[in-house]
Amino acid sequence: MKAIYWILLTGAGSVIYLCRNPLIDMAKTLTSEELSRNFRLYEFLRSDTADKLGATEQYNPPAIVLQNLKHLAGELQIVRDLYGKAMPVTSGYRCPVVNKAV
Repeated sequence: MKAIYWILLTGAGSVIYLCRNPLIDMAKTLTSEELSRNFRLYEFLRSDTADKLGATEQYNPPAIVLQNLKHLAGELQIVRDLYGKAMPVTSGYRCPVVNKAV
């Protein structure tokens, strides 16, 4: 069986995300909010497991989670500024569906 991938393009024609599910792509675009100078919300929410499960709730966390992620990004920004180099985020939040699956 062939996999179908969806590509979301910017106005300039460049690819933003490549994913199997267009709803997930839309959610990822909406979570591109900047939490600090060097950290974006999507970095803390991204999840291969959520993408595989089609768990769009991963990309629409409750307000308290957003507040906590903004605080975390602010603290990580301090560390990044002291370190002087990029710091990749590999995990920041799992919605209940994703958390149960892993």
